[in-house]
Amino acid sequence: MVSATGRPLALVTGAAGDVGSELALQFATRGYDVILVASDAERLAALAASLRTIDRALTAVCICAEISRYEGVEAMYRAVVCLGRPLSVLVANADMDRAARSDLNARLDAELAVINRNVTALVHVIERLVGGVVVDGTGKVLILSSMTSAALEPCHSVWAASRAFLRTFGASLRAELQDSGIEVVVMLPGRTEAAEFAQTVCRALHDDERMIPALLSRLVVSRAPHAD
Repeated sequence: MVSATGRPLALVTGAAGDVGSELALQFATRGYDVILVASDAERLAALAASLRTIDRALTAVCICAEISRYEGVEAMYRAVVCLGRPLSVLVANADMDRAARSDLNARLDAELAVINRNVTALVHVIERLVGGVVVDGTGKVLILSSMTSAALEPCHSVWAASRAFLRTFGASLRAELQDSGIEVVVMLPGRTEAAEFAQTVCRALHDDERMIPALLSRLVVSRAPHAD
């Protein structure tokens, strides 16, 4: 949906990371205003300044929030609502490193942190924003999963399981929202450069949506199938 400003609005969580920042860049180059969400205020400010050099008409809003904390997601939600603009695209991206099973001393804490950020936090973000901000009939929800969601990942079992959750959650959410017109797309990047992946996603979503079925065969982007 295009707002009264004449520009669609995309929100990207994990915007300070490699994939998140590249996705924000791709949306900015395609005429979107962007909301950048991450816990690193300095990197967010630098990214926003960089995006504004691409397009002087662009609005880049920084929301410094730690989405792994309940109050962080709630603060982000309140800030988005205060903008008074609907979202055209929500990118749910955790951008968190794997918790390696070989790290015996901090293994449990690291694995619980992965579950909290990749599962709990992203469900919180999606449910909040889809329910209150993303507009029925026009919005897109992009969920960043991984190719590991459909494969074994020794030494990173919790990471792989969290990505599998996101893939299944996205499929079920799409079925729930099928009558609203909101489209849910689960992204399944493999070992690819962040810039290349971001360009592929945005080209498929914005420039030619007919590309998405072809991309499915490459396991780069997939439309979440309807749940049985």
